Amino acid sequence: MNKEGAANRDHVLFINADREYREGKAQNHLRPEDIDKIIYAYRKSEELPGYARPVPKAEIVAEEYNCNIRRYVDNAPPPEPHDVRAHLHGGVPRVEVESLEHFWENYPQLQGDAFINRDETYLDFAPVLTEKRDIADFVANHQSVTARHEQFMQTVED
Repeated sequence: MNKEGAANRDHVLFINADREYREGKAQNHLRPEDIDKIIYAYRKSEELPGYARPVPKAEIVAEEYNCNIRRYVDNAPPPEPHDVRAHLHGGVPRVEVESLEHFWENYPQLQGDAFINRDETYLDFAPVLTEKRDIADFVANHQSVTARHEQFMQTVED
């Protein structure tokens, strides 16, 4: 904790860098990029979601001076959703498919080719995709995916 000017500050900066390291045999090590990220967060003294957050003193007092870093900066991944109805009756929840929008933007044809409507809340895999092997083959050989990949590679090379 930096004591210099502490009386004038109204917050404490918490940085949760517990996932930023290289594993070693006996000890873990901070890589140069990990150190740079910590220094950047410290110097900016701004909120970086899931990494750093200036916490008002009043909040720390309300938590009875508990300085557990994860209390203030939680970097745990969100829990995976489990749809019991889908587990029991089959189907893919439409919400889960729509949550992958960033993939569908890159391969717009893929979603329509991979899924068919079951009802307003569930999708099914397209009839041709009945086994995991079929799905992997479909994705690997799908013409629009291949075409988009080639376009991307050409852009990278240019």
